[in-house]
Amino acid sequence: MGQVAHRIYLQQMGVSAGHFPKTADWLVINGYYTLGTRFLALMKAFFSHTLLIALAIVVLGVYMYGMDVLSRWLKSKAPALKLAGLPAWASDVIRNLLASAFVVIGIPIAVMFMMLVLLLPAVVGETAGKDVAAKEMTSFMAGCDSGESNTPSNCSQIVMDGKVLATGYIIDASESHVAVFDPVTRRTTVMEMAGKTVIGKRATLPRD
Repeated sequence: MGQVAHRIYLQQMGVSAGHFPKTADWLVINGYYTLGTRFLALMKAFFSHTLLIALAIVVLGVYMYGMDVLSRWLKSKAPALKLAGLPAWASDVIRNLLASAFVVIGIPIAVMFMMLVLLLPAVVGETAGKDVAAKEMTSFMAGCDSGESNTPSNCSQIVMDGKVLATGYIIDASESHVAVFDPVTRRTTVMEMAGKTVIGKRATLPRD
């Protein structure tokens, strides 16, 4: 989950994740925070869609009740429908067709549920990466010199031999590369760190 969230975030910002490998502990911590934020978003969605959730519970309950009735029906071999006017073989055929229909419907549902469980971490990570990128892109649009209180404070300059090569927000950094998003051009630049210096934005200290 942490790896997918990081990779999707960089892709949304126009950066290849190959330049910014992360250690296993970093990915685990990122996955932990990703799961926490998604859980809060899920709780918010839960309370805003209570009617749909109640309907899903009712539908699932009816289906489970039908499976229970079918199971008891097959055990007793007593037709649940009014088939007294039909021959025994016709009743058996109809009963078996209904049982087959339940099985044919139930197996794909079970397989889809299993696939959902297996793919859930990747889906959660992808959603989180896109959401983080969208929120940061919105805040970055204010620019480095806006002076607004909600503007991110990681606006920096990449300097080499006294010359400013790039100015913007640090998207990610590794031992060999750094990615800088320029709010003016709305583009992300990836450059090697060799011979370069990262100068951060001047910190604003609280006044007494």
